[in-house]
Formats: sequence, structure tokens, C-alpha cells
Amino acid sequence: MISRLSAVPLISIVTITYNNAEGLRKTLESIRLQDENDFELIVIDGGSIDNTKEILLEFSDIITYSVSEKDRGISHAFNKGTEVAKGQIVNYLNSGDCYIDSKVLSFVKASYLKDKWQWAYGLRKRIDKYNNLYDARESELLKYNFLRFAYSNLHICHQATFIERDIINKLGLYNECYQFLAMDYDLLLKIALRYSPNEFSKYLVIYDDLGISSKLFYKNLMYKHKIRVENLHLTRFQSYFDLLNTFVIFMFGKTRSFIKSILLNFEVGKRLLKVTNK
Repeated sequence: MISRLSAVPLISIVTITYNNAEGLRKTLESIRLQDENDFELIVIDGGSIDNTKEILLEFSDIITYSVSEKDRGISHAFNKGTEVAKGQIVNYLNSGDCYIDSKVLSFVKASYLKDKWQWAYGLRKRIDKYNNLYDARESELLKYNFLRFAYSNLHICHQATFIERDIINKLGLYNECYQFLAMDYDLLLKIALRYSPNEFSKYLVIYDDLGISSKLFYKNLMYKHKIRVENLHLTRFQSYFDLLNTFVIFMFGKTRSFIKSILLNFEVGKRLLKVTNK
């Protein structure tokens, strides 16, 4: 059991959930295992009707604040958590996602105290519905470059991202125009326009590949296109070119998913995909 520190922690963890009690349990277990206790845990439940409330009671020793009530969507839930957060840096670890080991928060704390970055990100492993665990894709291993990130050639996982709370508040929290998709990209793009990140070449989280953005892949990409047009002030020609690039990314993603579904049926395919079983 983790003993709680003062009311002013270094790290605020915001976990949002809705009717995903078992996913929430995995997330909270990974937080409970952390060897660093300089954090607060805020759980925003959108009014679940499963046994989420029982899970919250079970983990009440590590939960600083929780609420269970209907909200307007993911961005609204993120904002509700951020508004009550007290930590200097915030991490959004969704229900079903987990820290990869017990040393994530101690690693992040040491890095922040040493380098005083405004935001930082690490790598993710992905887990699918068959419990297959995947290493980071090539698009996640590229060295940071603003244009790579802005045009979706470099993927940054928001669950593996830590951001100074003052910056989030300064930029206006999450845009509630994007309640279910691309809200994390919108905020990170606004931050990246102003601050360069600290890169961790280290796995920090295991990402649940059953999230809404993976189910609505095309719509998510189109939202990102709209966000780029708005924030990068693209000309009409640049907008058309970006739309074409967005379609290419979509087709590549669909092709990759189709090939992966075939390869997973064979041991040699699993080796090629670098799949391990969790």
C-alpha cells in the first residue's frame, strides 16, 4: 500500500473511465505498484453502470479524488480532472492503459527535477484483444521534429506524455469541439508550436489497442487534418496536399492492419511482428 504525501504532489495522474471496470482495475493496479509516491490520482468516471464504483472503493488507498457522473465526452472528462489537479506535471493514463513497470514515475520525477522540461514523452507497447504485446512502430521511434509530429509521421502517445500543468491551463485545456477523437493531438500540437519536448527513448506504458481512436481510424485522421489547417494556417494548396497525405496514411494503416491479421495466424508472422504474449 502506498502512503500518501502532502497535498501538493509533483505528478497528477488523471484517469478517465466509462463502463470499463476491469480495464480500470488494470490501470489502478499499475499505479499502486509504483515505487514513487509523489503523485495524486484523479479518477473521472462518466457515470458507469458496471462495477466501477466497487473498483474505486477497492483502490481508495491511492485515489486522491474521484467523481462518478455523466459528462460530455473524453475532452470534458480530461478537463474535469485537470481542473482539480494540483501537481506540477500531468499525465493522462486512460482506463485500460498501464504503466509498463514500477519505476515509471520515479524515472519521470528524476528527469523533471534534473532537466526542468515543459513536456516530455516516452514510448508505448500496445496490447490487443488477444493479449498480444507489440513493440513501438517505426513512426514512434523517429527522432522528434516538429514537422514530423505535426504531419502525423511521428506518433506521440499521450498516455506516455507528461506535461506541465501550467502550460495546459495557459493553452485553454482540451478543446471540447473534439470530444471523442484527436483531442490529445490538438493539445499536443498547440504545445509543440511553443515548446520542444524532452524525448525518453524508453517504454513507459502499455496502451490498450481497443480504444475509440483505433476503432474510428479514418475519422480520427480527418479531425487531425482539420486541426492542422486551423493551427498551422495552411493555404488552400497546403490543405489539399495534407488531405492527400492523410488519405495515404489511412490506406497504409488499413493495409498494415490487414497484413498483421494474416501474420498473427503463424508463429513466423508473430516473430516478424515482434509479438510477445503478456
